[in-house]
Amino acid sequence: MKKRGLLLMLLLIGCIRLSAQQVLEQRVSLRIQQQPLAEAFYQLIEVGGIPLSFRNDVLPVGKFTFQFSDRPLREVLEAMLTNTGLAYQVQGQQVLIVPKPPPVYATISGYISDVETGERLIGAGIQDAISQRGTTSNEYGYFSLSLPMGSAVLVVTYLGYEPYRAELSLTAPLKRNIALKGSVTLNEVIVYARDTLADPIGGLATGNLIGLRETQLLPSLAGEPDIFRTAHLLPGVTTGADGAEGIQVRGGDGGQNLVLLDGVPVYYVNHAIGLFSVFNSNAIRSARLLRGGFPARYAGRLSSVLDVRMKEGNRQKTTGSA
Repeated sequence: MKKRGLLLMLLLIGCIRLSAQQVLEQRVSLRIQQQPLAEAFYQLIEVGGIPLSFRNDVLPVGKFTFQFSDRPLREVLEAMLTNTGLAYQVQGQQVLIVPKPPPVYATISGYISDVETGERLIGAGIQDAISQRGTTSNEYGYFSLSLPMGSAVLVVTYLGYEPYRAELSLTAPLKRNIALKGSVTLNEVIVYARDTLADPIGGLATGNLIGLRETQLLPSLAGEPDIFRTAHLLPGVTTGADGAEGIQVRGGDGGQNLVLLDGVPVYYVNHAIGLFSVFNSNAIRSARLLRGGFPARYAGRLSSVLDVRMKEGNRQKTTGSA
């Protein structure tokens, strides 16, 4: 008796699946010229005899043009619902038009670095070639990107390096560190600018990249190069007294300047009675002076922000300078 009941249940399930398949394979013809989507559904119901059910409040606003001749209902519905945020479901003999469920996202994160030195790369571009979602690596070479679950093609680019491309299957949050290889197609070209008005990280028109090479060439007290001395050459920057360290920007005092070392505030930047700053120019990777209009993340100061980033060093071999 139990075997007969189970067999009957399997037959019913098979019949339901077969009827659903027959509904979607039913061939229909439809022609709509600049009409609302609801009008196209009404024609499918009245002329084609399709058991279609939908709600007007979920349909997109606008007018559509369709023309199908003796096509399966499956193809007709897929074409009509493209880029509408709607999908179709078959329940028994009824075809339902329902909103698509929101996509589920997974986060991929990690660090972008140089394959030879291990130095973190700032401002590298990371993009998914399928969803076209992208981001850039921050001041620490770190990136975080949320992508729809499923297939993804991760493309990483950075000026002077070979592009990185990887096909991924996202089913959960993923951490991946990516090392880029330097491009050997061109010889190294170094361009030194007197004043850089474009900030490659924040996009600010008031940021100045302080040239570390110029810092080494400028005359300095006791032969010690100093980025603060170089900052004195920028417009709007002065010192409180001749020979003293510190900067005053556009009439402000020294306490109105925010000095950051790898994102950590430095509250006292001088030593030796103010003759030198605490920064070792040989260990500095980059220095930016923002003299106005800086982002809200630099809150707490009025005049300027000096953002100093230190070198991380070569993790592959020992190097140095003397």
